[in-house]
Amino acid sequence: MGNISLVLILLGAAFAFGRHHRAPVIDLGGADDLVGWLREDQNIVSITPELTIVEGTGPICRYELSSETSTDIPFEFEITDKVTGKAKLKVKDGRHLDCSTPQNHLFVYAVRCEDSAKSESVSLRVTVRDTNDHAPEFPKPWYTFNVDEGKLYPEIARIQATDKDCGHPYGQICRYEITNALNGFPFVIDEQGVLRNTEPLDYNQAKVYILTVVAHDCGMQKSKSTLITVNVRKACKDGVRGVMERINYGAGSGAKRIAPEASIETCAQSKSCTVKSIESVVRLRLDHLTHGCDRNSIFSEHIHKKFVFLFYSQYSSQQYLTDSTFSKTY
Repeated sequence: MGNISLVLILLGAAFAFGRHHRAPVIDLGGADDLVGWLREDQNIVSITPELTIVEGTGPICRYELSSETSTDIPFEFEITDKVTGKAKLKVKDGRHLDCSTPQNHLFVYAVRCEDSAKSESVSLRVTVRDTNDHAPEFPKPWYTFNVDEGKLYPEIARIQATDKDCGHPYGQICRYEITNALNGFPFVIDEQGVLRNTEPLDYNQAKVYILTVVAHDCGMQKSKSTLITVNVRKACKDGVRGVMERINYGAGSGAKRIAPEASIETCAQSKSCTVKSIESVVRLRLDHLTHGCDRNSIFSEHIHKKFVFLFYSQYSSQQYLTDSTFSKTY
């Protein structure tokens, strides 16, 4: 009987000794590691599978975390059940997670209360998910571009907005919008921010257009407006300006200047062309004189053949006298 009692005492001591020194075991439930995630505006990490220990290997007083890449770990565990090892992974007070560091690879150790025995490490990957807490922004509040009238531009300009959120969808720009475009407005802007005109612009119709443009990210956050000024440059056309199509002349009224306000416009790109002399041909249309009066009583044969006029050039103070034969039509 004494021998039996001694054996039972030794077995109990061996069991107690083994239980006291056995390290905790984190229960993965058949998984390879723990996976956690949270939004950047949250402070509690959802973990799969639920963090527990194998029955009988506790109680657990704390979990420790380590990282191969950083000693500054923004998380800490809060034990909710020491026996089962259940715990919540929280963001430390005063810390804010950002999607610029989208994933944290950590190692978890369970520490028993009685003897601080530590389990083997288990891998935990925590993903920080982005939230749409930033609106798109343009680098400038105002843009100015110049275009020539009469031209159709495949690209007048390309403007770009950015978003401080991370990746798709919240950090990407999905579309641009001209908010003050009415029916018949001659401009469009595409998803890449390319601005173009849909029809040739007319300087006489509008010299300046002011466009209000906003950007939308893929989470439908809208930027503040930026303004785009499009100046229409008048097209240069070679030719004579300031010549009237019709001049009324009364018989016997004496000399009359034909084109006192005439000027010559040239479109040389270098603007180095200087007008030094001007030759002009004037043709008088006389066919209407056969009706209502006798032209021979008004114009002599000499005048029919020769016409003399003075031309003053805006480019020179010198007078140029030009004899120009005119053609007459009967």
